Parts: sequence; C-alpha cells; structure tokens
Amino acid sequence: MASLRAPDRRGLSRLTQGNASSGSHVAPAGGGHGERDVLTLIGRGLSNTEIAAHLTLSIATVETYVTRLLTKLDARDRVQLVIIAYDAGLVAPAR
Repeated sequence: MASLRAPDRRGLSRLTQGNASSGSHVAPAGGGHGERDVLTLIGRGLSNTEIAAHLTLSIATVETYVTRLLTKLDARDRVQLVIIAYDAGLVAPAR
C-alpha cells in the first residue's frame, strides 16, 4: 500500500501571490494566462478541454500547465490540485 503524503506547497505562494489580498476568486481576463489561472479552473472542476476553451489555449498547453503544477506542488493527482486551490483561496465553496 502506498503511503499518503501531503503535497509540497512551497511553490504555492508564487502562484497565488496577489490573489489572496484582493479577495478575487476569478481568473484574470485577457492575456497572460498561466499556472495560477489553470489551477483556479481546476479548482472549479473544469476539464482540460474546458480550461483550454475558457483560456483560449490548446489542450496540449493546458496539459503542460497541469503537469507543471503537479510537479511544482508535489501533488499526486488532480484531486490534490483541487484541494490546494481551495486551501490557497483561489476558489471558494458555492453557497
């Protein structure tokens, strides 16, 4: 049985910088899409195809961002990325 480990959140502060203080839970509109935008949309439950359409990126580019996020945040799967997005305040539970 594989041991459970918590994801490494050292890279998280760089990704979330500026978002927590503004209280905004919405990915910025326009250009300059990056890992934070992709992480926010993963946290909202969007698929790679939906993220690509929302950010006007290719699916391959979104897959690259997801792979980088998994590596940088030491997350084992997409579910951990969702948890990280919530913990970072990038998304909030629906009310």
